[in-house]
Amino acid sequence: MERIIASPVRRLLGHLIDMAIRLAPATYFVFTTVTSPNIYRQFDSALFGISFIFTFSVLYALLNAYLTSKFGGTIGKIVVGIKVVNEKGGKISFYRAIFRNYIGYTVSSTIAFLGFIWILIDKKDHRAWHDLISGTYVVEA
Repeated sequence: MERIIASPVRRLLGHLIDMAIRLAPATYFVFTTVTSPNIYRQFDSALFGISFIFTFSVLYALLNAYLTSKFGGTIGKIVVGIKVVNEKGGKISFYRAIFRNYIGYTVSSTIAFLGFIWILIDKKDHRAWHDLISGTYVVEA
């Protein structure tokens, strides 16, 4: 079975959806903290917001790894109809998903996000650095 590589535009759209989901709680807490006239409430809201955002980030990271290993992608990827697969076209493990999404993304983010820009340079498979180091492809679902 030949894999149909996902376009850079669909990958970007999926990523933007994921970013919106990730930023929604932070935006809410910043807004409620800044608009409160009570300084004590601002402080309490800020502490709660920081702890909530940290907890949400950890849980969201685990959820994304689970979704990627079970269904082939994050919520954004699923919505735009693309998925992450291994070299044989199968699902990736939970641990490979964690490595790809967090260690790999960190590598791709270094040096002015060149690892993500690499998707445009790699004309054949549109693989980012995190795909290359984790042995994954992003394909049409």
